[in-house]
Amino acid sequence: MCESGVMYGDMRRIGGLVKVDRGTARPVVDLTDQDASEAWFTSQMPNIRSQLANRAALRALPLLDAEKEENRFEALTLLALRAALVSWLKGLAVEREIAFNADFDRVVGNAAPKYIFETRMNGAYSGQPATSEATSALSQSVAAANFGKDAFFATVSAIHAFRFSDDIPGEDYRTLAEQSAIAAFNQDLEDLNMGEELGRLWPLETATQSILQQRSNFIARLSEKECWSFWHKWYLAMWNGTFGDWDLAHEIAKIDNKLWDGEDALAKVAVEIEKIRVIFDLRKQVASLKSQLAQVATEKPSALIGHNNPPEAIEDATPTQATVIIWAEITTLEKELTSETPTVEGVRDASVRWARLVKGIKKLFADIAYDHTKEAVWGTIFAASAAGSKVLWPQIVASVDMISKLIDKWLGYLILGM
Repeated sequence: MCESGVMYGDMRRIGGLVKVDRGTARPVVDLTDQDASEAWFTSQMPNIRSQLANRAALRALPLLDAEKEENRFEALTLLALRAALVSWLKGLAVEREIAFNADFDRVVGNAAPKYIFETRMNGAYSGQPATSEATSALSQSVAAANFGKDAFFATVSAIHAFRFSDDIPGEDYRTLAEQSAIAAFNQDLEDLNMGEELGRLWPLETATQSILQQRSNFIARLSEKECWSFWHKWYLAMWNGTFGDWDLAHEIAKIDNKLWDGEDALAKVAVEIEKIRVIFDLRKQVASLKSQLAQVATEKPSALIGHNNPPEAIEDATPTQATVIIWAEITTLEKELTSETPTVEGVRDASVRWARLVKGIKKLFADIAYDHTKEAVWGTIFAASAAGSKVLWPQIVASVDMISKLIDKWLGYLILGM
């Protein structure tokens, strides 16, 4: 019985591979048969073959730690990580029907052959067989969503990498680590066949001690430098099957190709990632503030702005007027946030305005305790907030303060890039 190019049968493992008896419902792929395996990968949906190849390649990624020369390790690992990120994004685009924009296609599409060339060259030149096989797997995985042949070679290269990662004998000529890599691949096949979500990269019951130690060493090496911060967290989350911030990953994948090359590539990319993170954090904080303001406003912001004539200084405002002032600042800030070319002048102006807003709103609430007029106006609001009935002004003050700090960070990165 065959469906969607998947053979079903009773899997009897021979040295980590399979012998097929038809009749039961488990997927079988004999990776020793190149033609049949390529045909099987080609028959799968792009997101399926991409996931399988990418997960196999990501399992092999810690083997790059075998490269002990630090500059080569940095150059090699940075390219490999971007290849892994792009590969996963391409598969995700199909699975979740995400339409990558033309800019992503231009940057990533043109970059794919570059990965394949440079990653292989770096891996081969390192003189470490495990590293060479692992980087080959990662470079091939970039095209796995597009071509069954690349998905097959990425998977096989990733598994073969473990042949050189330890010398503990398994069945036949394979090391125990290689057998474990095959078992993890087979587990992915089984989970997909059962309609289950693919979780941890490596089920603990199939990972050998040497594999776990290699992963631990690689993670520790990434944690030694702040420049690896994003990638350290990303790989841990991918290993655990918990990463979900793909909008952020999408923007990181689009970082200009020229920044990924050269002796200081790691530092340059790290700066770009932090710039992207600041903007993402700023957008999230603005969205949170808008939600908070919606809870304290008795009218829609557009209605408030038209007729309340708020004072210029927020420290003299009533609650309704304070809401209008903050909404006006949000509207101005969002023009810069949504601009394709935000300017230093525009962000600097926002920095000044939000710093003034923070100072004013803090003074307003500091004065309430000593000003009976203000206390009469604002007192019920703080009473409700203290009772925990809903998100109110103390939380809004904290959000305004955080936005001001993020704008200052954004301004710093823009000035740095001039």
